[in-house]
Amino acid sequence: MKTKRHITMLDIAKAAGVSKSAVSKALNDKSDISREIKDRVFKICEEMGYQINFRIQDMVKERITGKTDNIAFVSVGIDFSDPAYSKMVDGIAVGVEERNLRLLLERLSGNEKSMYDFPAILRDGRVDGFLLSGILNQNVMIALRKLDIPFVVIGTYPENLMGGAVQIIVDSETGISGIVGELVERGQKRIAFFSETPSNFIQKHWLNQLKNAMTQHNIEFDDELYYKNKGPFTGAFEIMLPVFKQRELPFDSLVCLDYRTAQEISHLAYGHSREFATAPITIATSDAYKLHNPIIPTVYYVNQLAEIAQLGVATLVDLIHGKQPESKIVSTPSLNTKVISPSI
Repeated sequence: MKTKRHITMLDIAKAAGVSKSAVSKALNDKSDISREIKDRVFKICEEMGYQINFRIQDMVKERITGKTDNIAFVSVGIDFSDPAYSKMVDGIAVGVEERNLRLLLERLSGNEKSMYDFPAILRDGRVDGFLLSGILNQNVMIALRKLDIPFVVIGTYPENLMGGAVQIIVDSETGISGIVGELVERGQKRIAFFSETPSNFIQKHWLNQLKNAMTQHNIEFDDELYYKNKGPFTGAFEIMLPVFKQRELPFDSLVCLDYRTAQEISHLAYGHSREFATAPITIATSDAYKLHNPIIPTVYYVNQLAEIAQLGVATLVDLIHGKQPESKIVSTPSLNTKVISPSI
């Protein structure tokens, strides 16, 4: 069997008629060489089958800088296939690519109690830092801090759980206030709220913000209009079907910030309006992973998960290089509200 010759960067430079530094700049997509030179270098690389020996490069770089240029996104108790996290992963990928870093994905079950329960990537210092989100708990947070690696939490969590960790949070208060303002302007003041995970911190947080926003509009939230199910992915159908079987609904609008369950409710509401020949309620939700427009009038706020994630990457890189943020809680810009009124 013939041994494959190792192609070096110098071989590419000679074949392309350029300097070795020009080859390096082309392969690292630097802006100070022309498109023509880049194309010539890429053509020669393809013809000669050149591949960068990233192991040697990483060893040299780490010896010089003390950094691996690897960062991880660590999800706790959530699958990466969960569509609610797709925009977040996309945003992280953009932030990493802009800084010429490498992204590693790691999933924790949430049952970890020791740093030695973690994947080797985290445990053995193969990343410079990590972004963290999902269903966090005290045991996991305590063990993660023992890694002594910079990390940034993406999402809104209780302060006693964070223990001083840097958090990137959504300005959901502005979004929910905008939703209530829009509903009131449309003459809808009997506002209901649905959650399939009522014990979840962020769901409680959203409910409190909804109540505060309604109070600002001189509306009192009716606890009888708080509908809830039994936990993650239990959905809305079982709880809301008996409600929509009634001719007269006790509400004229409903806030459900999980788009998946909001979609279930929108179909029930559409069926109600067809069966009883009444105007459909308005639903208010987030467009975090909107697949298509709802089939009833909808108010939603633009959930800036991609922007949040990119801000998380920037903050993490600052931490890795020893720069602390001005505050432990970094808030995103105000959210926008948008109204969709599809034809019924």
